Amino acid sequence: MKQLLKQIDFALLAAWVLLHPAKESKAYFLGFALLAAVYLLRAFLVERHFPTSAFSRELGLAILLLAASVLTTPGRQNALLFLCDLILVTLIIVFFDNGRRDRDQALVIMAGLITLTSLVSLGLRLSGAPLHPGFFFDNPILQGVLSGLGVLLLLSRLKERFTLLLLLILIINLAGVFASASKAAFIGTAVFALFSVMRQRSWLPLVFGLVILAFLVPNPVKQMFRHSLHHDPYAFDRLRIWDMSLRVGHAYFPWGTGLGNFAAAAPAFNFPQENGPARYFKLPRKTHNDFLKLYAESGIFGLAVLLILAAAVARRLRASGFSQPGGPVVLYLFFQALLFNLLFLLPFLLIFLFLLDDWIDPPRTYLSPAPASRLVLSVFVLILAGFGYILPFLSDRCLLAARNEADFLKAFDRTQTAAS
Repeated sequence: MKQLLKQIDFALLAAWVLLHPAKESKAYFLGFALLAAVYLLRAFLVERHFPTSAFSRELGLAILLLAASVLTTPGRQNALLFLCDLILVTLIIVFFDNGRRDRDQALVIMAGLITLTSLVSLGLRLSGAPLHPGFFFDNPILQGVLSGLGVLLLLSRLKERFTLLLLLILIINLAGVFASASKAAFIGTAVFALFSVMRQRSWLPLVFGLVILAFLVPNPVKQMFRHSLHHDPYAFDRLRIWDMSLRVGHAYFPWGTGLGNFAAAAPAFNFPQENGPARYFKLPRKTHNDFLKLYAESGIFGLAVLLILAAAVARRLRASGFSQPGGPVVLYLFFQALLFNLLFLLPFLLIFLFLLDDWIDPPRTYLSPAPASRLVLSVFVLILAGFGYILPFLSDRCLLAARNEADFLKAFDRTQTAAS
């Protein structure tokens, strides 16, 4: 019963994070915090032993480094909110039971939820709904990346046990990749599917055949490739955006602009676009690379986090390469993080850290915290939920009420309440 309740808690938490359509609202983050608090408080009060590993300690060090970054840069509000997300997700990952059966059940839950997002997005596209904005993400590329992740998770299952149902679910996610018209999602899915089946040579013709068909049969991905090559004046500006991000990082070194503050610093570093309607017509407000985002916004602390992450991945690859099923899936997310800003988004942060922890280090030791330590952790989670999520939610409600208030004085009072 205890394990069943834990799986239900995790399923509700993952469902909220992945399926909620308005992922920028304060209500979304508040719901996540409350579900995370229930999950963690139950774990603190019920579980007798908690697993630890080298990677869990490395996650703790990364949080301390980013907390130091928050303290050394201006404009801390966005950084503090992200730090709260990172702390809660890390606690969920660290205090998750590392039993193989529980891990596998959690991966099945994630694959099922991803498939549901693919199915809904595919249905909307077939019904004629516009590509922008998407239902689960404003940017449909993110849905494509998520659907590609579903393909790779299901492919690892199919290699272990082939069933027609799993194949059908995989096809639904593959169709979600094509419906998103995302070139990066398609390339990443194809490349890391090949990595995944490298040892099962009977699968290679199927993967190669699908890639070839993608460029022969009319589909949204093929159309997007053609549009980028012949009609998009900004198709090859990503390299210049990365150069711009490096210049921002160099200018604000060693502390960075502050997490979430890249857009405010970007105008001074914009570059001319020769093929657009005007030389400075388009202002990049994102780094389009999560690793450059860490460097530009967190400076020396971000570089330290990147070194920790690189050392953890190198340790895993040196130990057994791709022998664990999670390897291609994790590296697929690394590949996407080279092209977009997605690992700082709550859905991808949860999935990424869960898969990374599952892939890099099995638990080496188990701790049995004293009752006082459990109480401190419980109080810490409640304080984090209060200051990091409940107060911002109430402040947002006050601002919304002020915006809709006809009386100027009452609107001003509500604005002051929100600020306080």
